Amino acid sequence: MNGALIVTWGSNHPGREGKGLEVFGKALAHFDELAKKGRVHGHKEYITLTGNVDKLAGVMVVEGPVEELLKLQTEEPTRALLIEAASVVRNFTATIASGGDEQSLTKEITLFSKTQQNLGYM
Repeated sequence: MNGALIVTWGSNHPGREGKGLEVFGKALAHFDELAKKGRVHGHKEYITLTGNVDKLAGVMVVEGPVEELLKLQTEEPTRALLIEAASVVRNFTATIASGGDEQSLTKEITLFSKTQQNLGYM
């Protein structure tokens, strides 16, 4: 099943702007290396152009097998990067989601529907 690690962040803590760019560069290199090893499919980054950038200044989407993304999120190099990022920016989140292709999305919707039916809600 495919999915994504979706990382979002807001503005830098004042005085940590340089460190924020450094950590961002380390994250890019980390996920580039994981893609080269075939552990993730790839990653894309977005900088917000509208809205409240104090709350949401950017997004990183790392795509790959959900099982591998869950494993990566518990490995020390990734955990250290997440801690560093949370230390330099506001409103930091790291969320794993399933989907990204028809088969994975269908599997999740089927599980949701079956569970709702078992509860008597559908």
